[in-house]
Amino acid sequence: MDGTAALGIVQFSFIYVLLIIVLIIMKKSKVNQTKLVLVASIRMTFQLVLVGYILKYIFSNPRPIFTIIFITLMIIFSINRVINSRQDLNKNFKVAIAVALIFSGLSILSFFVVIVVNESVFNPQYTIPLAGMIIGN
Repeated sequence: MDGTAALGIVQFSFIYVLLIIVLIIMKKSKVNQTKLVLVASIRMTFQLVLVGYILKYIFSNPRPIFTIIFITLMIIFSINRVINSRQDLNKNFKVAIAVALIFSGLSILSFFVVIVVNESVFNPQYTIPLAGMIIGN
């Protein structure tokens, strides 16, 4: 056993039980955001399945280029999310935000993977999940 947990379609579908509970609570509370929740849930499902297949491939073919591309995409999405949340920022401040996110995210990620976990920074099994936690915050 390699320490990973297999999540089948049945286990994955249990999340929809929680969705039904949320929709019932929203209905009883007269919150009219059902369409928003349903669209977000469909999007979430598609994203999780797609990223699951991509990560399965990356983890079974651990090449540094795959790790670099995945981390780069995570950083780009993170920068885009932060900058687009505030349209009134000037261009220089947006560049400063991007540089800060890149430098701090990669520095902390490298520290944790190399020093704490004692693995190569190109090992996707450790680097990608830790990057998701660090860059996502």
